[in-house]
Amino acid sequence: MSGPKVSIVLPTYNGAKYLRKSIESCLNQTYRNIELIIVNDCSTDDTSTIISSYQDDRIIGICHPHNKGLSNSLNTGFASAGGELLTWTSDDNYYDTRAIETMVRFLSAHPSVDFVYSSYYIIDENGAVVSCSKARPVTHLFKYNCVGSCFLYRKKVYEAVGGYDQSYNLIEDYAYWFAVRARFAMRHITVPLYYYRVHSHSLSAQKKHIFDHDVVKSKRYDEMKERLMLQFALPHEKHYLLAEQHYRVRDFRSARRCALLSLKANIRNSYAWELFFRAWAKLMLGQQQK
Repeated sequence: MSGPKVSIVLPTYNGAKYLRKSIESCLNQTYRNIELIIVNDCSTDDTSTIISSYQDDRIIGICHPHNKGLSNSLNTGFASAGGELLTWTSDDNYYDTRAIETMVRFLSAHPSVDFVYSSYYIIDENGAVVSCSKARPVTHLFKYNCVGSCFLYRKKVYEAVGGYDQSYNLIEDYAYWFAVRARFAMRHITVPLYYYRVHSHSLSAQKKHIFDHDVVKSKRYDEMKERLMLQFALPHEKHYLLAEQHYRVRDFRSARRCALLSLKANIRNSYAWELFFRAWAKLMLGQQQK
């Protein structure tokens, strides 16, 4: 399939263990019109040797003089991107061979859509498939990062939204999706096109370790999430999140009231319906116990 050039940014820091698999999954795509921008964030392992071993002229290698972190690595890569369509991947994950072609076809067939994302497989450190994370509509974004790890978007998205915000360290992708959703049409496809590796040093493991075991950083995560919601959440989402807060402290009457406000703003908010009835049930149970 011929079509627009796709720029894939691959930031890496000491990711030599799985890096070859990630690089080759990009180079072996059925969609050939790509450029792979590998940003080496001052790695101290064999990363540089691995990158230099490839002679493919579609590879652009960039090396930071000192470690700058994921957000800055992504921004370095996208500043050099020449493609009409953009995406990024991680050094421990890899694409299905038809991933880019499938997403390019979708965007070509849906000119009103600016951002597409897919389901993906979750694999262990040995590459065995553990489960499949099904893509869900972007309306679920306020609950969790439903966009996930496999996506493609038009360059005009990057031109409008800009780079990734390092103040949202470890959830910079989640913050970016909110900024995109505020201005562009996002759609999902259910076919799994990507393999997301969970291991002791993966980004997801880092997040879990930091936010589960470090009280200060866990509080910082809550603050980042709150800042995101204040900036980007829709009215029905904000009411729902307030309802959740009330429910957690067992203020079921306020939880039911805020869930109802969420439903008045958007009657299709299934999360609000569920919480409304849970709060109502708690209130009824309390009355019966009296």
